Amino acid sequence: MSRIGFVLVMSCVLGTIPFFGAVTPSFAHITASDVTDRSTLRAFVERAAELAEREISNPNDAYAFFDRTFRPEGEWRMGSIYLYVSNTRGVIRFHGARTDLEDVDLYNRRDKTGKLYVRELIAAAEAGGGFVEYYFDNPAVVGDEEEGSLKVGYVKMLDIGGERRFIGSGIYPADPVPVAPPLALLALAALLAGGAYRRWRQR
Repeated sequence: MSRIGFVLVMSCVLGTIPFFGAVTPSFAHITASDVTDRSTLRAFVERAAELAEREISNPNDAYAFFDRTFRPEGEWRMGSIYLYVSNTRGVIRFHGARTDLEDVDLYNRRDKTGKLYVRELIAAAEAGGGFVEYYFDNPAVVGDEEEGSLKVGYVKMLDIGGERRFIGSGIYPADPVPVAPPLALLALAALLAGGAYRRWRQR
């Protein structure tokens, strides 16, 4: 094999390794850091809903569970990805990013376009789960507290001890999604392959 051919083959092989390592994990194991689009968002919320319904039998224990499970940074909260829980009257019972919204009635809250987004979220949850687009404060953005940033939310109904609530999360499409830089990776792979080729020829 020529040196050029060897370098090209090794570049392709090594250059694809980071991408295989970054493949979205099984939806059954989606965490906050995996949420980048609608499909991962939906899987994330539905996984949280399943966990909550399995672990909470008494509605009086719900807040303590949400607080210790969904609030800390890590599996269930990362950057602008967090969970919240509301009753079907629009009163927020838990908010992973803003405690000032807890126990606040948002039923008539409008975003900057005039959309009654909480009512739409309730309707989506009542319909079995769904997506709603609206403007909301992005904790990763400074200065959008008043008007908010475009958000794609997904909600799912919960039944905890016979009490109905809904759980939701969302993504902000304008947020940059970290991706591996292909050209830089290929350049690095080419350098590594070239060094390997030289050592092989010297044997």
